[in-house]
Amino acid sequence: MKKREAENKIRETIRKHGFEVETDMRNALPGVKRTDAAVISFIIQEHPDFGSFRPEEKTVTANVEISASICRMGGSPTAEELLEAADQIRRGAELVADLQSMNLSYTIEF
Repeated sequence: MKKREAENKIRETIRKHGFEVETDMRNALPGVKRTDAAVISFIIQEHPDFGSFRPEEKTVTANVEISASICRMGGSPTAEELLEAADQIRRGAELVADLQSMNLSYTIEF
């Protein structure tokens, strides 16, 4: 798989779970846009597998890893705010499970 294909799958999956895509030039892969209402934080990273380096082709395989954490919920939230947070956490968990089950990897050319 090429990197562009992996990026497209990530974007499509993020949108499917009701989140906005963020493309940041500092990150190798697209991510989930952070908003003021966010109670969950995502990290989507590429991890090159240097054991897969092919010097003759100048390529290496990169694996995509995603993780999430609950980042904020304080004070005395209303029942509605708690339900909104619970929905966001559920959708976030489904997003993580969906992306992890894809076992995305792609080839990087040097």
